[in-house]
Amino acid sequence: MLIFVFLAGCANQSVVIPPSSSRTPTLRATNTPTAAILSQPTSTATSSSRFTRQCLPVPDNEADLKDVASGAILLEQVVPDVSYQTVISTDIQTGKKYKLFANTKNAFNISSAISPDRKMIALMEVDFKDQQTVSIRNVLWVFNTQAKVLSKITFDRTDLGKLRWLDNERLLIDTDKYGTLLLVYPVTGEQRVIADELPNPYRYFEIGNWWPVVYSPDLEWATYYENTLGPVVYDVVTKQIIWKAGGGMGDPAVWSPDGQEVALNTGIGEYQLYIIKRSGQSKAVLGASLLHDAHAFSWSPDGHFIAFWNGGSLLVYDRQMGWVFDTCIRGSEGGHFTPVWSPDSRQIMTRTYLTPGTLFLVDWQKKVAYKIKEDKSTQGIIYDWMNSLP
Repeated sequence: MLIFVFLAGCANQSVVIPPSSSRTPTLRATNTPTAAILSQPTSTATSSSRFTRQCLPVPDNEADLKDVASGAILLEQVVPDVSYQTVISTDIQTGKKYKLFANTKNAFNISSAISPDRKMIALMEVDFKDQQTVSIRNVLWVFNTQAKVLSKITFDRTDLGKLRWLDNERLLIDTDKYGTLLLVYPVTGEQRVIADELPNPYRYFEIGNWWPVVYSPDLEWATYYENTLGPVVYDVVTKQIIWKAGGGMGDPAVWSPDGQEVALNTGIGEYQLYIIKRSGQSKAVLGASLLHDAHAFSWSPDGHFIAFWNGGSLLVYDRQMGWVFDTCIRGSEGGHFTPVWSPDSRQIMTRTYLTPGTLFLVDWQKKVAYKIKEDKSTQGIIYDWMNSLP
């Protein structure tokens, strides 16, 4: 968790939400569903994508980021003279830095998410009474790239956690009850509870754990983790399980930008990457002859590509061509930084776990990669890429 110092400036929107017990939530249908399973990945996955190694050239000299990229980057910065971190937005071309969040030492940032249009960042914090011992409220902040506060919503509750954007107007926020989420319109402060009766969910996940319930933008289908220890894709409208897999916990599901497909993997020895449609049709991305160790996958904003790590190498899946490309950029056999796409879907930024760690920019359009010269005064990790203008 990150601790922040208060950001000066007035919010355009400041909404105080009463305790949840004093409001009448709007619940979605809670009829007991017929958990019909329409497909299984082992029997219905279509033929895997074609594969090729396209090792990208990497110049020996480090490149200045402003010479090869544009937009704005977000990073978590360790401030040297105090014991907390903050979030900095940096305009790549001008080098100007904006402190998006800097709250008091009695507040922690517990989650952040970038809007689909890459113009806003939402941050959820928990405030403490004193000395970080008694939590007293959750606060939602929404900023643009230049640190202007677009919305501030104070919740008189402390059970809110990870958040994600459904579209450019709505956020879904996890609560500490698995499967119950809060839908929030940041501009108006409107909220309602989403609590569909999901078949056999694994209810032992605590807030902020790995496998959240993730809905499509239209709220008509969702992914969650089943009590049989595997991911499930569920049609909320027909009340049917349209895809499921055992095999343990992989990475959280990630929806395509158009909301028509979802990417996920299975776990415990079989980290295959699957692309699943609303019909339940699934595609296994990695062929049988390849190592199945897909992690940290991310869609390009235009939905044409998925970048991910597989066995310590950065791969790019081209959905239109049906090819998987190995860039030969090596990371680590262990944990990985999720690749970050530029807003125009042409470039990828990622860091390896090599010693010392190296920041790479992959220009996927030009098919070249660069080692990026880093600002030694900035002690932080780049974690997302936004439009430079609000």
